[in-house]
Amino acid sequence: MFQSGHTKWNVYHSGYAGANQAPAVTWTVGDELVGIMRELKSKGVTLEQYDMPDITVKGDVHVARDRKIA
Repeated sequence: MFQSGHTKWNVYHSGYAGANQAPAVTWTVGDELVGIMRELKSKGVTLEQYDMPDITVKGDVHVARDRKIA
């Protein structure tokens, strides 16, 4: 976990362990998530959706309990 100012992000390095077999980075954007997703889509970014246990998809947002994930 890293922090710069008020932004925190997590870098997940995978050595082909677990379900995610690729490096990943995550960060929190709070209530700005949907707006950021809309802006990314307007610039041609493809948002992927995955069928995962205990997660529902609402529009482009994956919802896991109280977390919203893109």
